[in-house]
Amino acid sequence: MSESEERISRTDTAVRGSDTAVDAAEYDTVAMAVVGAVAAAEGVSEIALPPLYDAGIDPDALNELFEGSRTHVEGFFSFVYFGYVVTVTSDGGVTVETHRTA
Repeated sequence: MSESEERISRTDTAVRGSDTAVDAAEYDTVAMAVVGAVAAAEGVSEIALPPLYDAGIDPDALNELFEGSRTHVEGFFSFVYFGYVVTVTSDGGVTVETHRTA
């Protein structure tokens, strides 16, 4: 089993219908938690997904926003990545929902 597959199986992941939630504290960074949550929702390895940059998300900025001591925010940030709406909350939650277009 690869390290990425182990992380998916080790992570406290909750799958509710088309939603997946992970605790960002289980990962080294918030950006890694995002990729891990989407990978879990897709049922694939984290390395099978495109970089966050492809969705217009700077992983370093995301990490600084939710982990940095100077710019820590209270609230949430949502964006679309790999067909999912990803929401990162200031309490360390990462939720992934299937993106539906009208």
